[in-house]
Amino acid sequence: MTLHSIPRDRALAESRLPVVVKRMSFTGPTDAISYECTKLMLVLEGESTITHEGGSFTVSSGDIAVLPHGSWFAGSPSPSAHTMTMYIDTAYLIQQAKWLDNEESLIWELAHANAPSSRRINVLIREHLARSLTKMIDAPIASSADELMQLSRLNGVVALLEGSTRTDVTEHVRRREVEAAVRLLLSNLSRPWTVEQLAREIALSTSQLTRLFNAELGVAPARFLREARAAKIADLLRMDKLSLEQAFALVGLRHPSQAHRLFRSYYGLTPGEYRASVSSHE
Repeated sequence: MTLHSIPRDRALAESRLPVVVKRMSFTGPTDAISYECTKLMLVLEGESTITHEGGSFTVSSGDIAVLPHGSWFAGSPSPSAHTMTMYIDTAYLIQQAKWLDNEESLIWELAHANAPSSRRINVLIREHLARSLTKMIDAPIASSADELMQLSRLNGVVALLEGSTRTDVTEHVRRREVEAAVRLLLSNLSRPWTVEQLAREIALSTSQLTRLFNAELGVAPARFLREARAAKIADLLRMDKLSLEQAFALVGLRHPSQAHRLFRSYYGLTPGEYRASVSSHE
């Protein structure tokens, strides 16, 4: 396998700023590449399998891949993938992490990541994230004021990613029925929900509820629930000392094999692998 190493200056296009954002499209396999910076890749459309030294994982629309400094990876789209990619100076991330007391923060995680991984972005955050990245791509950088504004946008993107599984996701919902349904699901993840039960709670038919979810969130209620459960498992594995089985039970997953499949489909790692990767940064 041919391995290409991309130096920082080339990755950041010789920018004076610690971040560059690019739109990219892939229609065929890429060579193995190692960057001297940290790379965050938001998948807008399509799907790709990312192979790295420790294995592989698949990302699709709505996923973000974390590709750390000095770690090689290769992509294989099927059949294509369209992304927005951030190249961030790792030294900048490390410097920022020194100001943080919370080692569970995203900045700390990015600064100390040692293997590629992926995470699922909450459906209510994706549109705002893509819009923020578009502003970073299109923004002119002609003065010190422009540079400060771009750094402010970077902080905003990090805040969106930081809150993608923790913020009040009903903030962006317009229909009160969908807001009520989302609040019910998020406050009762351990309940064995069906679409029919949720619809009865909101006093809608299943077809009405599904139509409103798709219109507001772009996904059906069942998929939203799966994403919410996977995100909550990730939070529990980062913050608590629960066993895997206890974490699964708190989100309504009684069968470990089901929980492992669900979690891996969104994060590219098994729950045990995810916990180990988090623990290695502590």
